Amino acid sequence: MIALGCIALGAVLLMLLSAMPKVRMEHCSVFAFVTLLIGLILTLASFGELFTFFPLPKFFHKMLIVDSYSVYFDAIILSGALVTSLIGTHYFQAKRHFKKEFFSLFLFSVFGMMLLVHASELLSAFIALEIASLSLYVMIGF
Repeated sequence: MIALGCIALGAVLLMLLSAMPKVRMEHCSVFAFVTLLIGLILTLASFGELFTFFPLPKFFHKMLIVDSYSVYFDAIILSGALVTSLIGTHYFQAKRHFKKEFFSLFLFSVFGMMLLVHASELLSAFIALEIASLSLYVMIGF
């Protein structure tokens, strides 16, 4: 669950940093890569253990669940995202339009996918699916 918060915080920070003119595409790419790497390291720290718990049950009302199943799929999502981040960096070095916003949208889509894995109710799954799909719709335009 800490990895999920790390990805969300990284996406918001990258969205704010991409508005600054001094920040180049390479900086955003490295920031996204480091955020994903930290998330993967935090996920792998609890990898292989069997556990189940509801994070902040009074706040989320047991709408999210963290178990060994979700940690396994978090690791798969983050591993694929790391590879995609490297490919996206190479792609946008050749293209010179809409560079910095891509990585923020990419982190939001990864956050939505990870949230979808942790959903234990239909409402939280729908919200997570919308977070992932809206950012993917915009990324398809790139």
